[in-house]
Amino acid sequence: MAPQNSAAIQARHQICLERASPLPIGTRLCFRCDRFKDLSEFRRSERGLFGLSARCKKCEKDCGKDWAKRNPEIYRAGERKQKRRYYEKMRRERPDELRRRAREQKRKRKGKLREYELKNRDRVYADKRQRRKTDEWQFKSKARTALWTAIGRGHLARAKSLACHDCGKPAQHYDHYLGYAREHWLDVQPVCTSCHGQRAVDRKELVRIKD
Repeated sequence: MAPQNSAAIQARHQICLERASPLPIGTRLCFRCDRFKDLSEFRRSERGLFGLSARCKKCEKDCGKDWAKRNPEIYRAGERKQKRRYYEKMRRERPDELRRRAREQKRKRKGKLREYELKNRDRVYADKRQRRKTDEWQFKSKARTALWTAIGRGHLARAKSLACHDCGKPAQHYDHYLGYAREHWLDVQPVCTSCHGQRAVDRKELVRIKD
């Protein structure tokens, strides 16, 4: 049997004494790290003492990280759902703020991309030259040239003057939804930027499933 005066038992006994003693004014005991902390270190909770949670914010954050590591799929699904709800609420209540943030993020991405290109000029140009030699690049280039020619001659309206085929918002681009083969150069649909990106993602997923 372990001795009664071991360090572990003494430490636990001291914690019990602290819990039994009156709380210092303006503090609360965290039941995870066993420390008295300022009330501002705890989130609000109707069921907790003083209307505060039993664990401090740092311990709750650590618990959340541990749970996310044990349940990665559930965590990612919940994160996507929460993000979707947030953007839906922003579109309804603060669309101007959402557009401002999107422009700011786009500006930052462009700045980082430009900085990377300047630091790795030779590598970037080598990658571009290599991509332009592929058959896929040649097909896309010819299809886009044919599309721009048709728009310039008045055979097709500009995409920005039309509504998105998927969501009905103002369109920004044309999508070659049937591919870039010669017979489908002018088989296009007007789409907005977000729908165009989503279509590209869906096509990649479809290719991955087929493979």
